[in-house]
Amino acid sequence: MRNGIAAVLIVKNEEQVLGRCLESLAEVDEIVVLDTGSGDKTIEIAKEHTESVFTTEPIVPFHFAEARNRALAHVKQDWVITIDADEVLTPGSFEAIRKALWRHPGVSGFNVNFVLYDEEGKNPSRLPKLKVFRRGLWAWRYRVHEVLCSLAANVRTKDLLQAVIEHRPVAGKDGRRGQNLELLKLAIEENPEYVRNVRQLGMELYSRQDWDGAVQHLTAYLLSNVADRLDRSETLVHIALSHAMQGRYEEAVQRFDEAEAIAPERREILYHKGVALIKGCYLDQAVEALEKCLTIPVNVQPEFHLNLAAVWDGSAVHEALDFAKAQITEAKARLAAQQAQAKRE
Repeated sequence: MRNGIAAVLIVKNEEQVLGRCLESLAEVDEIVVLDTGSGDKTIEIAKEHTESVFTTEPIVPFHFAEARNRALAHVKQDWVITIDADEVLTPGSFEAIRKALWRHPGVSGFNVNFVLYDEEGKNPSRLPKLKVFRRGLWAWRYRVHEVLCSLAANVRTKDLLQAVIEHRPVAGKDGRRGQNLELLKLAIEENPEYVRNVRQLGMELYSRQDWDGAVQHLTAYLLSNVADRLDRSETLVHIALSHAMQGRYEEAVQRFDEAEAIAPERREILYHKGVALIKGCYLDQAVEALEKCLTIPVNVQPEFHLNLAAVWDGSAVHEALDFAKAQITEAKARLAAQQAQAKRE
């Protein structure tokens, strides 16, 4: 079928979410599911929605790009929607994709509107992400945190933000991120030029509360000079937070200030700085940072997938600010009481 569209998934032990994903793909011309070693009902659920369910020989150590390329080998259609089991294609998106293929014949890849939620289904963030592409012109690369790479020169991509794929993890899914630690280390050895994995390793260590390890790798990522301005600011924020978690507040403030100098329009920097200073009992400085945060106009909010809605609507900032001011008031009251007691004695 000319411009036929296949949805492609690699899966392992996804019985909790797979049905939801496959139901959202009912309009596609083909669904290809490659199982990489499930021990639950994943394969049975997949077969309820498609005949194209395959298994693959074990990949040890696991290689995500290799698995995805193996799945692509089973596709018969011209176009591919790559999607994970804990993601869903929202209503109306398939029609938008179908129309885009006919309207833009010279384009070989489309960036959809990718929406990420936390495990509670809250705090969405958005970014354009290459999720629709012409088969034969793209292949997956890198062992973990894999990316699509073009196989031809001068390929064209286009944003298709009317098409939306939502990432909706279930409770406990983030705990599986730990399995990526050794894969990340191996991936860095295999492809040292792909320094994005250095950042991913730093963030993995951050999630494990290995603060020194996080600082080391996130700093190395910054030194590579590949990060854009907003990404650099966010990396500095996590370096600052890592210092703060170990009581190194002078170093933390320095990194927060560097992040602010790079991206002064980001409220998130000052919000995280204020919260970190509250935890360190630097309440006056915290109030100063949080009040400054609120002076940043909403209309300068940058297009960045790590924007925090509760920071930009002010609710999280006011909550932290009220707490800090209440702590200051209590501290002053205690001091006044102590001084009064001292005079009486």
